[in-house]
Amino acid sequence: MEIEKIQIHTDDSITIVYSEILGTEGDKEVYTKTRLKTNRQLTQDVYNALANLKPAAIDMLELQESEIVRIKVKGIKFKHTKEKILGVVMSIERSMNNTDTPQKVDTPHYIAESYSGEGEEKNILNSDQIGAITLVKQKVAEFLKGAVDQMNLELDQENE
Repeated sequence: MEIEKIQIHTDDSITIVYSEILGTEGDKEVYTKTRLKTNRQLTQDVYNALANLKPAAIDMLELQESEIVRIKVKGIKFKHTKEKILGVVMSIERSMNNTDTPQKVDTPHYIAESYSGEGEEKNILNSDQIGAITLVKQKVAEFLKGAVDQMNLELDQENE
């Protein structure tokens, strides 16, 4: 399972987009893409993992470290190149002093390693950021597995 996107909406509903490889046809992978929108709450592990992305967001947006208390990570989009290089964009909400409406901003696109292999490019994630992003993907995958297992259990109970 490859997590492609997680987004927490203003109404606290959640959208998760993920794909699964079904096999190959010739030299092309055949996969299915699923978009799940739910009002079900994420596990605390997922919320904690998203909160652990706040230092990365501060770096990516070039904000002062003191801003960490004013921001929330509300989503993350994952992209992979053909060479399997990870890229991310995070959606952030920043509380404002003079209004109840938060500022919403996306980070620039950051990548896990240089496309050229020479490391000259900007917007390269550091190892701590990659670890925090990997943890989010892991916790979201665990949430999805639990949600699917719960749905299957509920369906089994209805069929009895």
